[in-house]
Amino acid sequence: MQATFAARARTDARDWLIEADEPLAGMQLRNGGELPGPIVAPDLLQLVRKARNYRFRLARMIDARDESENVRAWVEVEPDADGSGCVLSLSGWISEPVSELSLEDERERQLSLVRQLAGLVARLGPDQEMLAVESECCEITELVTRMRESIGLPRTCLLYTSPSPRD
Repeated sequence: MQATFAARARTDARDWLIEADEPLAGMQLRNGGELPGPIVAPDLLQLVRKARNYRFRLARMIDARDESENVRAWVEVEPDADGSGCVLSLSGWISEPVSELSLEDERERQLSLVRQLAGLVARLGPDQEMLAVESECCEITELVTRMRESIGLPRTCLLYTSPSPRD
């Protein structure tokens, strides 16, 4: 089913969806999210974060899914000048019934959501040593820098108050 309408939504500085027209509001709620609450669609969250962090208007197609349908929509994200949130405009909403996913595809979809909501992902080795750190969250850049400096060291080295884990 395709709808040619312009739905609007608004986010805050935490990238929480604070206002949303249908059908975005319904999809947010069907996926276990809240209004207001963190954006639960990974593609949408990534687009909003990039627009807000770079303070640059961005637009692209997103893919999302709830328990009954796959959705594609064109989303334009306009960040507020002060970085306090964004205004979203959605159009070209296309929904189709969900096809059966393999268990691996479903697990990957769930992990993608967790990664987007986490703000930071760290990979540890078998001895709890830091292997990699990923983050697009500008609020924790100091922590990310310290974690990247500790690559190869046990994660517990981050508990010390030294400015650098190698000091």
